[in-house]
Amino acid sequence: KQSEAERDRLVAAIHQAAEVVFVTGIDGVIQYVNPAFERVTGYSRQEILGQKPNILKSGEHDQKFYQGMWHSLQNLGTWQGRIHNRQKNGRIFIADATFSPVLNDSGEVINYVAVMRDISKEVNLENRLKQAYKMEAIGTLAGGIAHDFNNILTPLIGYGELLREVIEPESVGSKFLEEMQRASLRLKDLVKQILAFSRQSEQKVQPIKLNPLVKEALRLVRSMIPATIEIQADLNREVGLVNANPTQIHQMVMNLVTNAFHAMQDTGGVLTVELSEREIGDGCEHYVDVAPGNYTCLRVRDTGVGIEKEHLDKIFDPYFTTKAEGRGTGLGLSVVHGIVKGYGGDIHIDTEPGKGTTICVLLPVSEAESLPEEAEKGPEEIPGGRERIMLVDDDPSIVRMLSRMLTQLGYQVSAFTSSPEALAGFENEPAHYQLILTDMTMPKMTGIQLAEKVRELNPMVPVVICTGYSDQIDEETWQSRDIQGFIMKPIFHRDVAETVRRALDKVAEKQPEVASGEGR
Repeated sequence: KQSEAERDRLVAAIHQAAEVVFVTGIDGVIQYVNPAFERVTGYSRQEILGQKPNILKSGEHDQKFYQGMWHSLQNLGTWQGRIHNRQKNGRIFIADATFSPVLNDSGEVINYVAVMRDISKEVNLENRLKQAYKMEAIGTLAGGIAHDFNNILTPLIGYGELLREVIEPESVGSKFLEEMQRASLRLKDLVKQILAFSRQSEQKVQPIKLNPLVKEALRLVRSMIPATIEIQADLNREVGLVNANPTQIHQMVMNLVTNAFHAMQDTGGVLTVELSEREIGDGCEHYVDVAPGNYTCLRVRDTGVGIEKEHLDKIFDPYFTTKAEGRGTGLGLSVVHGIVKGYGGDIHIDTEPGKGTTICVLLPVSEAESLPEEAEKGPEEIPGGRERIMLVDDDPSIVRMLSRMLTQLGYQVSAFTSSPEALAGFENEPAHYQLILTDMTMPKMTGIQLAEKVRELNPMVPVVICTGYSDQIDEETWQSRDIQGFIMKPIFHRDVAETVRRALDKVAEKQPEVASGEGR
């Protein structure tokens, strides 16, 4: 009676356990499953009895995995590990599993018992945490890239603006300069998007037409695509507007087209880019994650190497790449995926190794029927002045460019490439300067630290901070630090002129006795 009671308790415990339990014969045929098995796998007891456990195979483990499992069972008496199984509905679940033999009194194996715990949610949380750490690392990297890129872009854009003032408007050189400036602006916006992606921050969106953005992206990449790759574009169909950030869409198209080009770089082929509009209904096989409605479809097709099946689940992961060294970082499709999902769209990949890949991006059609009207603004005079400005930046090329820019505006400029030297110069003549224009990130003493020390000597002198990385200081925080102006690199002529003049005038308003009439 005692043994019967113990057996009943054991049966009840297994029957009520949250863990999946099933028992097989030595032939592998399932003889018993508990209710948790039915709940987790989706198979009823009647469906599963008489079947073998391979009905749960997910296809995500190779033959060596199962050989190792049986080797452990036969030699170590048990196998423990993490296994991917497939539910009846086709979904994959991940389990922590223990497989053990059941022995009779003679030590012979008469059954095998498996105990599994569904850890899919925990694994998902682990992956999200890893992704968060990875994105934090990307954010740190992006901040450094943004700072360096914007410092490089500042003299490029600045000297371009100065050159435009002296070059003949209709000359060939003027047209070349226009292309250079357009590319520089695209790079400036691209740096902003890298930062935005790493921070997952929201971007300003507006109704836009995809056709001109896609055409411009293709125009930019044509020069770097070899003649062995033919480009076919069908972009003349009228498609609906989409609510998006133009720079993000441009970046998305560039990444898709560049990926397609890389897939055919060694063999040549055909790159096809198409725009169309389609309606997605309920139960659409390829697009289960989007709401029913009208979508603009951007299709990019190549006849390149294709993507292996085992890589499909990873291609949207940051840094994952199958490209040879020097042909990509693995961030391209990750960026595209983030952009598309951020706009409520979806992305589908159809690929066959050796034959090519088609990527279709769906973006919801905007309810807006027309593009927003922009108010026409006539050219306004760029403000200048005659005040003396202390200019501080550790990059000599930026100092030279800004000195010329400010001098052209009429200001008297004393330039320094060292913040300690600038402070020493200010200490010698604290009333000599009417404004400090300083970089934020400099060795030995930052722009903020310089501003604080300057204020101790002359509390009324205004300070304008320049930075190549907006997370260090932004428009919401510089005012709390008693900074009168904030300029994001790369620096534009008008931005400098207006910010400097505004800071000077603000101080002049507070002190009427100061000669505020010096500005022009």
